[in-house]
Amino acid sequence: SHHQPLQEMMHRLENMRVAVDHLHEAGLHDIADHVAERAHGTEREMNEQREHLERERIERENRDRENIDREQADHRHHHDPMQEVMRQLDELRRQIGHLHGEIEHLRNR
Repeated sequence: SHHQPLQEMMHRLENMRVAVDHLHEAGLHDIADHVAERAHGTEREMNEQREHLERERIERENRDRENIDREQADHRHHHDPMQEVMRQLDELRRQIGHLHGEIEHLRNR
């Protein structure tokens, strides 16, 4: 069903309440009651929509929180990518040093 923005519904509800008062004053009680019924329906719909939006917001926040937790968990497992690069560089330096040693050894035979 097409949901109207809450603002628009609140505006309509306000107008319906005013209309109910005017209709009662005009002695059109049956029509006033009918409009009042419609107003209740609109109010119910607004509350449902508000609850629905609220539920969606809470679900979204929970999802975001889970994503943040997951990202933090990931960071704990693989630390900073830069640290990983530095570790690999150290490893390379070590291996190059080792190779130099072997070359020197071969040269001096």
